[in-house]
Amino acid sequence: MRKRTALMALAALLAALCLCAGIMAAKGLTFRVGRCVVTGEGDCLLLMDNAPVLLEGRTPFGRAFGSYATGDLLLGLHDGISESWPGRTGCYFVLRLQKGGAGQVPAAVLDELAGMGWAVRR
Repeated sequence: MRKRTALMALAALLAALCLCAGIMAAKGLTFRVGRCVVTGEGDCLLLMDNAPVLLEGRTPFGRAFGSYATGDLLLGLHDGISESWPGRTGCYFVLRLQKGGAGQVPAAVLDELAGMGWAVRR
């Protein structure tokens, strides 16, 4: 009886994972890991392949990026990235994987953002 219950629970879990994967694929959602850069206005940029991408909250909870600092390693669930500079993407979920510091963000990226008028919290 225990084996049957365990197998049913495993089957339900796999079905839920497949459903989530299908929804993500249909909506064009992707998970990405990158370093966070927080601006003076509290916006959060995620470095994806050393290119900053502005995370725009798509959650019903409002701004979801207030507790992160420049250099934190984040995992984000987002939709497509626009072709602007910096890129922009709608972000549905963010999880801090590791605390970090500004020293973990390439200085060239910080200098380029500052040159474009972005005030970066270091």
